[in-house]
Amino acid sequence: MIKLQATGLLRLNSLRPLSLFSPSLINSGKILRSYSTSRKSTNFNLDLAGLLADLYVPPNNPPSWFTNPKQRWTILKRNLQTLGINTYAAIKLRKDIGRDLFMPLEWKELAIILYTRTNECFAKRDSQNLQKITSRWVYGPLSDRMKQLSSSHEYSWKLLKLNKRPKVISMLPLALPNEPLHYVQVVYRFDSMQRLSKLDLKTKEIDSQDRRVVDNIAFLFDVDKNPIEGRLIGSLFETPPQAPMPDANSMASSRAEAMRAMSVRGDIFRPEPEYMTVKSE
Repeated sequence: MIKLQATGLLRLNSLRPLSLFSPSLINSGKILRSYSTSRKSTNFNLDLAGLLADLYVPPNNPPSWFTNPKQRWTILKRNLQTLGINTYAAIKLRKDIGRDLFMPLEWKELAIILYTRTNECFAKRDSQNLQKITSRWVYGPLSDRMKQLSSSHEYSWKLLKLNKRPKVISMLPLALPNEPLHYVQVVYRFDSMQRLSKLDLKTKEIDSQDRRVVDNIAFLFDVDKNPIEGRLIGSLFETPPQAPMPDANSMASSRAEAMRAMSVRGDIFRPEPEYMTVKSE
């Protein structure tokens, strides 16, 4: 049995952020109105993208209506609210960037590729290629975790299958001031079967572990590029029904705090918070 909880290669459930753009602008709708209509823009480095704040992530296994109707009602209301926001964002985005650039299926396919390659690079300690597909806020923490992997073993990771097609948890059109709108941040839920293999370099014995893993992963796509470019920028944990709705307007009070927030959420293999392991009454 392989245990990499300290380094975090396999674990159940994760997720919750926003990006370096102000959540207050997104909620107020200003971010959807303040961009330039011209397609000319300065190049924004996707490497800088990170998650500053939490977003609502619905529970993957909610309690039943019979055992806890109050929590189920709370979840239903939140899900409907989130569905409305995501639907409006998608309609607005399609209208503003045009049908030719609105390609959610291609975004999803790219997200699957980035998610798969990120796990593969981490297992192989391939920091060079990892840096090309993740933002600095993901690359930094994962590089540190690579150093914790045993030097007497070689690891390999494989995506066996997707139990479900990645589900959109959140979609946020993002624009820089006076810039054309061509960035979109999407959070997907990945429900998959994965295999982690560990080769003992001395004995040549291979130990493999197959597990179901549910991850909530955030990506930033530049939809103006052909082909589309994207980076994996962090992860979020589920929002417990008994917890307050995440405040998308909460912002870091300083540059140092903002950097710390993005780095924490960029560590996609970080341990689950305690509330994830405690079942609600």
